[in-house]
Amino acid sequence: MSKGSALPVETIAMIILILLVLVILAIAFREQIAGLFGSFGGLVSQTGESANTINIDSLG
Repeated sequence: MSKGSALPVETIAMIILILLVLVILAIAFREQIAGLFGSFGGLVSQTGESANTINIDSLG
């Protein structure tokens, strides 16, 4: 009797449970997560602007 590549039921249940917990946490903290990504995006755009300013200053 070969099972092939079938996962045990317990493993599938644990994966589903972990995914469910992650989804619940993402829903519960979606405002904080959005704020985190918003501030990260602002940091990246400010870094890009600083690099552009440095390049323009060095050319002039």
